[in-house]
Amino acid sequence: MKIVLTFLALSCFGAKESLASNESIKRMGSSCTLERIPVQMLGGGIYEDHQCVMDIADGGGILNVEGLPDEVEYVSAKSKFYSGDAYFNSTTLIVPEGVDYDIEDPVLEPEQNIGSARVTNSVLVVRGESTADGGGVVGVTLAELSDSVFGTAGDPINLRTQYMACSYEKIEFKPGPPMDGVDAVNGAVTVTTPSSFSGVSNYVGESYLRAALQTMMGRSLPGDYDQIMFCIPPGTSAGWIAYASVNGWRSVYNNLWCTYVSSQMHEIGHNIGLAHSGITGSSEYADQSDMMGYSYSQDDSPVMCFNAPKIFVYQYTSPIDNSLEH
Repeated sequence: MKIVLTFLALSCFGAKESLASNESIKRMGSSCTLERIPVQMLGGGIYEDHQCVMDIADGGGILNVEGLPDEVEYVSAKSKFYSGDAYFNSTTLIVPEGVDYDIEDPVLEPEQNIGSARVTNSVLVVRGESTADGGGVVGVTLAELSDSVFGTAGDPINLRTQYMACSYEKIEFKPGPPMDGVDAVNGAVTVTTPSSFSGVSNYVGESYLRAALQTMMGRSLPGDYDQIMFCIPPGTSAGWIAYASVNGWRSVYNNLWCTYVSSQMHEIGHNIGLAHSGITGSSEYADQSDMMGYSYSQDDSPVMCFNAPKIFVYQYTSPIDNSLEH
């Protein structure tokens, strides 16, 4: 389904001014894929951004989108966006005032037997490190990082064990395959960048690691992986915990939040389509019976799953039908 919209947001002059940062400004040439990015903040806060995964013809980057209303409807990581009057640079795509744009939603597919068979997703965990003096490094070793996500050295409570426990073993997140010529430890790899993480935003820090990882892999992301977890070194702009692309493949964590089971399950939950769990009249995170509520700075707790509606929708209420396993 294609929707043609006109939205008054920023003047064309203002859009060009906000993009002007001594680098080239380009007009959008091909459609991009829209993504919703809910960002967890310390103290239980949240904000949500729109981003667009640009076509290779437009550089292939992941850009923040300015000029779309917060309430615009689309299917994250699936709907296509295009405006011939939109402009972008290396960080931002802006939809100027008064221009038309198209949002093309995906064709609905027949309903699947969600939760009726085992699904195994391969995960790469990226430990960020800057080679700049004082540029930052994630505060755990590769072995510790792998253990905290997959339990490869005996950690009893982690992303893998808890999704297995909460789904009747219907979904497993396992260490992804090794990359040729790259030292990795059970699904975790150190990715270095010459850029410093000190004082930059979460999105800029993520872009450093994405670019370095893509160079390391020699191909576009996510490559052979279903999910990539980016662990950003300390020192970025304060206040954020973690975020993920809804229905997408990437999740991003502020330093040690990469090792906490609640933030792991929460952000990967967004990747597989789970929404927040809140309470009417309270915070969007306020349902504390559910990992899609608040996240906690604790390694192995709280030990809990998802609320009843999510368990029901994903059919995590009964054992696997082995005849459907894949």
